[in-house]
Amino acid sequence: MLYSGNIIDNTYYIENEIGHGGMGVIYRAYHLRLQKYVVLKKLKMAESYSPVLLRTEVDSLKKLHHTYLPQVYDYIKHEGDIYTIIDYIEGCDLEKYIISGVYIEESQLIKWLKQLCEVLVYVHSQGIIHADIKPANIIVTPSGDICLIDFGISFNEHDKLIKGYSRNYSSPEQYYVVYCIQHGIPTDVRPDEQTDIYSLGITFYHLMTGQKPDIEDIHQPMLSEFSLNYSDILVGIIDKAIRRDTAERFADMKQMYQALNDMRKKDIRYRKYIILQILTSFVAVVMILAGVSIVILETKQKRINRYSAEYNQFIVYCENGDVTNAINTAENILHNKDYESFCREREHFYILYSLGEVYYDNNNYANAVQYYKRAYRYVESMKEESKDYYRNYAIALVRNGDFVQAQKIIDEISRKYSSQEVVTIINAQMNYQQGEYRKSIGLLDSLENAVLSSEEKYGIYVLYSDNYSKLGMYEEAVKALDKARNFKEDVYVLRKLAGAYLNLAYSSEGTTDNQSLNYARGIYALIESQYALSVDDGINYSQTYRLTGNAPEALRILQELDNKFPENYRIYMHMAITYSSIHNVGKTAECCARAREYYLKAGETQKAEISEHDLDTLKGMYQEYCQRTW
Repeated sequence: MLYSGNIIDNTYYIENEIGHGGMGVIYRAYHLRLQKYVVLKKLKMAESYSPVLLRTEVDSLKKLHHTYLPQVYDYIKHEGDIYTIIDYIEGCDLEKYIISGVYIEESQLIKWLKQLCEVLVYVHSQGIIHADIKPANIIVTPSGDICLIDFGISFNEHDKLIKGYSRNYSSPEQYYVVYCIQHGIPTDVRPDEQTDIYSLGITFYHLMTGQKPDIEDIHQPMLSEFSLNYSDILVGIIDKAIRRDTAERFADMKQMYQALNDMRKKDIRYRKYIILQILTSFVAVVMILAGVSIVILETKQKRINRYSAEYNQFIVYCENGDVTNAINTAENILHNKDYESFCREREHFYILYSLGEVYYDNNNYANAVQYYKRAYRYVESMKEESKDYYRNYAIALVRNGDFVQAQKIIDEISRKYSSQEVVTIINAQMNYQQGEYRKSIGLLDSLENAVLSSEEKYGIYVLYSDNYSKLGMYEEAVKALDKARNFKEDVYVLRKLAGAYLNLAYSSEGTTDNQSLNYARGIYALIESQYALSVDDGINYSQTYRLTGNAPEALRILQELDNKFPENYRIYMHMAITYSSIHNVGKTAECCARAREYYLKAGETQKAEISEHDLDTLKGMYQEYCQRTW
């Protein structure tokens, strides 16, 4: 197993574990020479790989070069394990779209489908079958395009060495072959590129219906049996792709791509439009009326498109930790009357719940409580999310000091769920809020052998770190947050971890611990590259450079922060401190004056963001460098 901070092969700095693929554990790492992020994927059952076979497989994947594929670089051996090295792809996988319940408009689905068909036509032309197409292996990049990842169980179409399957997305023939292999049953069935056609179709079946497919359910309804807001042509293409009988599927990926390309020609609405075009010279009045109808329909479609685009963007902002944009986008959706008929109950719940999460993760518990409270009316119909919702709502109430209302939610949890671990977690939060940190830790210790979800384990280790930080046990706080990252890595746990390293750096007797500062800097660099720096992030990031003697880099970060958050007095205060550290009196005085100007213009909420100690420091610097009283 690899751990955060390990350097492998003198080249790869391990950031964290990010999941499990079809054939092994996956780590994100920083390539020290190329100065970019990559993925190290540990192969399971590495001892079963002959060096020749492994070299052949990796070389065949290295030769794949396509816009919608990550680049495979090589493989390395480390302590008896084998790791393949692959490009790290930014973005959000389709599984997250499914979990959120977001409606994907037809034009977007067709775009992604065509891109996937295009890349699979290329992959198949190289003699490779992916064999593991599923929502989690399809990334939507920040540009809105797809990237097909994880060739862990791919096989050569000539050798047809089947290594595994995905329970809900593999084709019937792939599932059957694996079953035969596992039970020693001879079989002549040889999966080919039609297995990728099935998996692609069933992935979009799940995306369009929200219903998880089941290969063992021979009565699973076809897509056409659902009442969906998609064209019959698109539904028919998906239904053809997921036929259990290969003879009824598309013969190859080119054929499926062509069917998508021909959609417009086959669509009855398109044919009617052509007929109307031909008749324009004869039926002018009819055409005018038709034109009015088309305008009305187009206006409605534009509203749907705009709503879908904003909702999708909201999800991205939440994933990236971009608080300001997430809040602004959500509020626009919630208050836009044009969207009322499009925003379904599930989406309404998800927006309110997510806003509660955003405020909670940024320690704004009063607003978190308000949004959790508004989401309450929808929670009964949200079975999958309800337990997490009740837990987080209760914790937000506790953190906001409303113990009476929190107890009501705890009582509701006790009535609804037989498991009492959630109640223990909330009580540990109460102990923390009341300053009983060791008692809180004791309750968390009692959950050591409990069966908990990844989300619950994540929350427990974050709470451990909060308790340890209050007790000044910063090394233990760092260790707890490293464990939290193993269950879920998001911008919020990274911020806490960077903060814990800063506390550790400042806690060194008489000196500043440069190693801890370097660790904190590395995490802020990760936030900068993968998420969105907040004002606090940027200020702390700059300090990791200033305190290690790199004032130019500290100033670069603060200046970029000023471009994003103009007229923020705290940014100019830290600019003044940084210029002062390199004895630039003129710039220090200028920044002190700007900091005072923006402070006096700031609202009460903004003014509350600075501690009395820091405000006294700023006033003292202003008096010293500007030769004036505050």
